[in-house]
Amino acid sequence: MNQRVFAGLDVGSSSLKYSLIDADTGAVVLNGKRGYDDPGALGRRPALVYESAVAATLEELSASFEIVSTALSTQMYSLLERSSDGLLVHQWNSSWSAASASLAPEERVKSELFSVSGCPDGILFPARKLSRIPRGARARFLPWGIKEYLLERLTGVLTSDYTTASASGFLDVHTGSWNAGLIAAMGFDPERFPRIQAHNEGIGPVVPGPCASAGLVAPGLGDGPSASYACREISSTCGNLGTSTAVRRIAESLEGAQAESLWRFRLSATHYVYGAISANGCGIIDWSKSKLQSSGASSLLGATDPLFFPWMNGEFSPFWNADARGVYWGISPGATPELFHSAVIEGVAFAVALMIDLVCAQPPATDRVVFGGGGINNARLLETIGAVVPQELVLLEDSEHLVSIGAAISAAEACGERVDYRPDARNLPASHNPVPAERYHRWRELAARLQAEMSQAGAGKMHGQGPS
Repeated sequence: MNQRVFAGLDVGSSSLKYSLIDADTGAVVLNGKRGYDDPGALGRRPALVYESAVAATLEELSASFEIVSTALSTQMYSLLERSSDGLLVHQWNSSWSAASASLAPEERVKSELFSVSGCPDGILFPARKLSRIPRGARARFLPWGIKEYLLERLTGVLTSDYTTASASGFLDVHTGSWNAGLIAAMGFDPERFPRIQAHNEGIGPVVPGPCASAGLVAPGLGDGPSASYACREISSTCGNLGTSTAVRRIAESLEGAQAESLWRFRLSATHYVYGAISANGCGIIDWSKSKLQSSGASSLLGATDPLFFPWMNGEFSPFWNADARGVYWGISPGATPELFHSAVIEGVAFAVALMIDLVCAQPPATDRVVFGGGGINNARLLETIGAVVPQELVLLEDSEHLVSIGAAISAAEACGERVDYRPDARNLPASHNPVPAERYHRWRELAARLQAEMSQAGAGKMHGQGPS
């Protein structure tokens, strides 16, 4: 008899990862990864590519294991577009460029309709994307994403979980129901939207076909919330230091979570998750090292050394400004490539620290923030963050499969089983150097001024946008 397991799939933008939890012991027994057959264009890939990867993974795993239940975590902020080649998935980073003309007044969606969505005014969110194109052009889109597509293909039921539905921008996060007024104003039918249910509640068995071995299927959470759910026993606040960076917190209410700065989603009928995200993380550090031909060596900077604002890709939290761009401030003739590179690392660290400050600003107090991702191997980045925030930083030794492990936990809970997962972690030693804190204070003041100027310069560019 094959080993009985709960399966968690992380259907990401660049690969599919999976984790299996033993149904009898609750231990993680296997982690793995599968690439996609079609590399796709930047931010776009046919939905069938994801479906084929899920089917192949489940078929392969079922040859050696008895899968009791399966939950899916997927990339959030995705959107489906009808094309001549079938459904196309727009990922969060799909190019969405400005059209030549602004929307006519009658085409514009009233801003107050977004007030209950929990999504700030940024084109990261599908509802915000669609609001920037003419009503007629919206007809070729389905206003949901890859999670709902895959769950319907697996079970025959169009379903979403609370976090993924929240991330679309179409959910009223206060009631946990679809925002019918916004949906109708955008030209869609609220009655045709997916059913919303808990991430750890079974939808039903799979329909006959190549995925029939998946057992009971549960929705799972969106990718970031799934990672937070997996390490919630260590801290309610969790972050990622990767190409992009993020900080998230699981809470019992949204009280105090700043609506204009943070995204605010439902996690379940009783809990929420809110946080901040930046598109300018360790990818900017890699860019700096390459372009400056720096050795990569860095040091803590002095009080008069230049500051760097890492908004190379625009910026999400807390400014939500697609027109923002990177800035060096305070350059002198004696600056070296190593000095510039050190300023870049510091700038990325300060952007993460700002997200921590915003996410942890409301009670109850948070004394620990858990971080995973490749950036935990950058000692200077971590030292700088740790020097300017009051919270203790806890580093996960292996976070590559944290999202899929969170999904496997959801799958177990759908069968009434509780999994006590505690990943290996280490604490970052405290820093007592006062200079980074002084520089961070000045960086925050300048960041607000620079963003205000960039927002004014880019005013009017955000109307009438569409995929390019």
